[in-house]
Amino acid sequence: MIKRNKYKIDGVFGRKKIDIEIALNSKSDVLYILLHGAYGKAYHTTSTKYQKLSKILSKHSSVGFYQTSRWFMQKEKPNLSYDEYRDQSFGGKSFLDEWEDVQRGANEILRSYGNEFEKPPKKIVCVGFSLGGLWSIMLSKDIKIISDIYMFGSGIKFMIPKTYPLFESFPSADFFATFLSNYSGNLHVIHGSEDELTGKEEAQKLFDLAKNSPARSYEEWLGVDHQFTYRNDLQCEDELVDKIIKTIIYR
Repeated sequence: MIKRNKYKIDGVFGRKKIDIEIALNSKSDVLYILLHGAYGKAYHTTSTKYQKLSKILSKHSSVGFYQTSRWFMQKEKPNLSYDEYRDQSFGGKSFLDEWEDVQRGANEILRSYGNEFEKPPKKIVCVGFSLGGLWSIMLSKDIKIISDIYMFGSGIKFMIPKTYPLFESFPSADFFATFLSNYSGNLHVIHGSEDELTGKEEAQKLFDLAKNSPARSYEEWLGVDHQFTYRNDLQCEDELVDKIIKTIIYR
């Protein structure tokens, strides 16, 4: 039996609301948490890759994802360019503000699972895209039952100007290195060869620093962009969602 819930909790910025979507599968004791990147769109009234992944994963496991707080969604002001949307919806939001939202979202997903089944999950698998991969490794410090982390399009640093929201106070590589070196679960780094925001060396560095990971892997998907929605400049999100599922499915 699969029970689906969609609701909002308090956030720290803008409209101060975090969107939560969770599918609870009573036949599995594994919980997937999907984590979006900076300015990510996982809104539960649109068809995003997070919803597509959730729909498939929920057949095997419980799965939850969130969308952090902001002033508005881009679809609410369709005449804005992406840069205008980013600056107006997230302007003034710091790295630590976003981190607080991430913790609230992840902890709410865990709370919802515990309330439903009256016990914590046996394993948690984090699937992070871009900055979501770094959020995953930071969450592992306090959530010890995170057994696997999949990082798609993540790097020890990003080729993003410091003037952009969230990145004005972005930590150094050494900050993330500490979390990686202390992580004792399995780590899987997947890099798109056409990633315009994270270089191959930055992605490989994540793998290299996770020296205490008992099973770690690094792979490169040819022709794939930073968002894992395009291959060789052609939109193929559904095809890539299928490939992501084959990579992360826990059996």
